[in-house]
Amino acid sequence: MLIDNYLLEELVTFAECKTLSKTAAALNVTQPSITRGLSKLESDLGVKLFERDKNRLRLTKTGELAVSEAKQLLESNHRFVTSIQAYAKQQETPVICTTAPGPFYILDKIDLQAEQLPEDQVETTLLEHRAGIVLTSQEIFTDAIESLYLGSERLFVNINKFHSLASKKSVSFRELAGLSFVVLDKIGIWSKIIQTEISEAKFLYQANETAFQEIIENSAFPYFSTNFTVDSGVRAFNDDRVLIPIKDESATLDFYSAYLKTQKKQMTPYIKEIIREWSSVS
Repeated sequence: MLIDNYLLEELVTFAECKTLSKTAAALNVTQPSITRGLSKLESDLGVKLFERDKNRLRLTKTGELAVSEAKQLLESNHRFVTSIQAYAKQQETPVICTTAPGPFYILDKIDLQAEQLPEDQVETTLLEHRAGIVLTSQEIFTDAIESLYLGSERLFVNINKFHSLASKKSVSFRELAGLSFVVLDKIGIWSKIIQTEISEAKFLYQANETAFQEIIENSAFPYFSTNFTVDSGVRAFNDDRVLIPIKDESATLDFYSAYLKTQKKQMTPYIKEIIREWSSVS
């Protein structure tokens, strides 16, 4: 037996709204239409879903179970529709996501658009066909997903030329303890790394890139760069800070392109292009 989706939607909405009038208003239909729909659902299922008192309708225990199951069916149907639509879109031009901002500079050079994604959403995003390729610091190999090494991203600190560390060829995270840094908000996994490795430091996070730039230009606060931003010439105007590499192992991240095994043929040309451009970064 197949139950129409609209009947399940009416049931779930009734459970949330509690009354027929509010349910009708929420679904933008008439109250008699809701009454007929809920009665049809009972008839189709052959069970009693409601207790009918004078001017009142209440869910039975069976009705409450039906609501729970209906929610799952509607969610599953929504995932089905969005997954198929996303898959079709991937056949034209793949959606690319990255878990850190640095790779955006690589993708910009080869005219590929990308979105930033949290590390813990990589597998789900691929499995639901919301992206064809995810650039991530995780090396992933599962039954459905595999990954290919792209290259590394290295962290630098930009520090005032009069600071005692400015004469060093490289510094450790430990040497940066106690400093206050101005940092952009969306730096992905790098945020966790700097907070872990320099727990005694203060981080002045900025959501707006223009504000970040202005603070750099009008203060002596140190800030972080990577080989991507250095290679792309993304430096503050009038910035006389010294660029110093951070030598700790955790200051270098390996990146991988993760993709569905079933999509390998379609994604390979894009991945090869990313690898080629990545290899040119200093």
